[in-house]
This record gives sequence, structure tokens and C-alpha cells, in this order.
Amino acid sequence: MSDETLEQFIRQHIAAQSGDRVDFAWQGGEPTMMGLPFFRRAIALCEKYADGRKSVTRLQTNGILINDEWARFFAEHHFLIVYPSMARRICIISTGLIAPERARMNRLSQQWRGLKRIMSTLIL
Repeated sequence: MSDETLEQFIRQHIAAQSGDRVDFAWQGGEPTMMGLPFFRRAIALCEKYADGRKSVTRLQTNGILINDEWARFFAEHHFLIVYPSMARRICIISTGLIAPERARMNRLSQQWRGLKRIMSTLIL
């Protein structure tokens, strides 16, 4: 997405919301694949156009790409992080409904690492 398109989207999205709060939800595919620079620009534009209103940002992720830099960014900007598929996988694995395949277990391990990074920034 070009910077111009991102700016236009954010400006229009904020203008369409009434009240003292502006809500953003980033989801679909894996939003973190857009990269941290994209989200830095998005947050800067939200702050620019929010006109003093509080901005609430949610992000749905599988957590695999979350490193310490992402975790600090999420904490600094008070993101609400949603791990939709992770709880289901844990439940399925813990109830023994699927075989613990190596690829699935590896992905789950990566998701846990991302979640732990986010949690560690919140505890500090």
C-alpha cells in the first residue's frame, strides 16, 4: 500500500467515526507482514488526524513474526493484540484431537515466543 493510499484511508476512516474515540482493527492474512515501518507510519497518521481523540488499535496476528522490536512498539502504542487461532490450537493439542505434528508444534512454539515477547514488555 502506498503512503498516499494509507494516508487517505486513515484520514477517511477517522472522519467517518463520531465520538471521542477512533478505532482501528488490522486483520486479514497476517498484518505484521506489512512490516513495522508500515505500522509506524499508520500510527503517526492516526495521531496526526485523530484531532485529539483517543485512538484504539487492535491487531489480529498468529504471532510468528513478533520479535522484541514489535513487542515494544505494541506496548508503546497500547495495541490490543488478538491471537484468534492460537487458543484453538492449544485446546486441540491439549485434548489430543490431533497428532502433535512437527510443523504444527513448531508454529505453536513460534506463536508462544511472540506472545511471551509482548507480555514481557507489558510487565516491565
